[in-house]
Amino acid sequence: MASTQPSDQNATGRSFTVDISRPPPTCVEEADDPTPADNIRYQNDSDNAAGAPLASGTANVGQKKKKKKSKSKKACRKADQHNLKNYADAPMTPEEHEEEVNHLYASSVPFAERIQTCIQRYSTKRRFDNVRKDIFDKYLALGGIITGQNPFSGGLDRQTLESRSAREIADMTATNYVLADKNDAGKEGSPWVIDFEAVARCFFSSVAPDTMDIYSPEKIKNITNVIFNFLNYVLHHNVCPEYQDQVTAARAICKRAEFELNEMNKLSPLLPGSFNVACSTLFGGYHKGLHSGGQDWTLPRDTQAAISDKQARQTIKSALAAWGTEEQIQQVVGGATIEVISSHKASFEVTEILPPSQEVRDLYETSLGGALKTLGKLKAKTWTSPYEQDDEDLTDEEDAPAPEIINYEFLIDEDVLTHCFLGLKLAAEVRELNIGAQYFDLATGVNCSFFLNLENQLMAGWKEPKPVGAEEEKEETAKPGQMGEPGEMREPGEMGEPGPEDGDSDEPEMMEW
Repeated sequence: MASTQPSDQNATGRSFTVDISRPPPTCVEEADDPTPADNIRYQNDSDNAAGAPLASGTANVGQKKKKKKSKSKKACRKADQHNLKNYADAPMTPEEHEEEVNHLYASSVPFAERIQTCIQRYSTKRRFDNVRKDIFDKYLALGGIITGQNPFSGGLDRQTLESRSAREIADMTATNYVLADKNDAGKEGSPWVIDFEAVARCFFSSVAPDTMDIYSPEKIKNITNVIFNFLNYVLHHNVCPEYQDQVTAARAICKRAEFELNEMNKLSPLLPGSFNVACSTLFGGYHKGLHSGGQDWTLPRDTQAAISDKQARQTIKSALAAWGTEEQIQQVVGGATIEVISSHKASFEVTEILPPSQEVRDLYETSLGGALKTLGKLKAKTWTSPYEQDDEDLTDEEDAPAPEIINYEFLIDEDVLTHCFLGLKLAAEVRELNIGAQYFDLATGVNCSFFLNLENQLMAGWKEPKPVGAEEEKEETAKPGQMGEPGEMREPGEMGEPGPEDGDSDEPEMMEW
């Protein structure tokens, strides 16, 4: 608040007292919750007054102050929207709010119609570039939404424009819509289930890694932000309050996906780690025989540097000294023959991450002089990957046999463990030694903790089937006048079969259109 008081000064202007304990705010930096006063950034008060010191609370307005060029309202608005973590849409007017509550998103409107309206209105308010549009379209397609051209995308005639409302025209020209067979989605007896969280899990763990560029933090953030912003819009406009918990859980998946995808990118080139490479080199596996006297340029780009047999033995002995049992240590010291007794392809998920203890660190740093990488331990259990399930012919009453649960323990470099997380899913060939130690060879798959496959993925690229004979009928009706005047048949030798004078030509015969 500002209060004006008279002054006895006879200078060029008047003086008044200003309460500067609460300067005017410029923009909000955080918006996860209602913003407290401490989170507001204020303008520099020295720009607003010239004359008396600010500490005194008085400002001399008689002097001409220098004008400061301010940013345009549009630029400020964009900056504010960028700073708001949960920004979804501009504030609504009371009329817009009433229309949404009582008409567009009323509880009496079927979910399929509400979500279609939501997607269409959201799309019209976003200027997606090609990359973001591709992300959003693939997300919608996974969720059962039809994306692409519709019958009215080629234009509407004058009669239609005059007889339809703006909302109806927008529905006709929209490129994202729900087919009529999903009108009962979410109801009892419908084959379609509403599950925002499952779609988000499948999209970020299966669709995005397989079809998009996710190999940089910027691109990963771009993908997650597109979906996160749409889910914010759904919550902001209260499109489906009955599924609010699902939408909130799907937003959490977006944040989790950003973290896990980045960690997986860092983890993949580091696997399988020095101990597993050493075992693979000595006891058989991908790395056996790869060492070529330090010429690492001969190896494939994605392969860890091969090591010599001597270095492999040092790595294994130090690992067993740090993490092995007394029995294992005695077997190695006694010169027992170590060999592989079992090998199988497996998928497993991480259940526990054990970093090296101080005792283990001291062993590597003092006894071994820091020449070898310090190891930690990774515990895991069997995970059934949908890509490895048996295609047995089972009846509807039969269930696939439950897989045998196997517990694994692997020794992994400490710098590799920092990029592992609980629930991380790996696929590799696991081998067991006769001394009870396990190791895995080249990792063939790295997946998110929330990995999920949906049958919706099988519908990618699906198109509505046409009636039998429709193509033949279309071709027959298109022949007269084709590539010529309407209704006019082609003459022999004219854009079709060669005429008599062309029979002996050396030119290749032209195929009929």
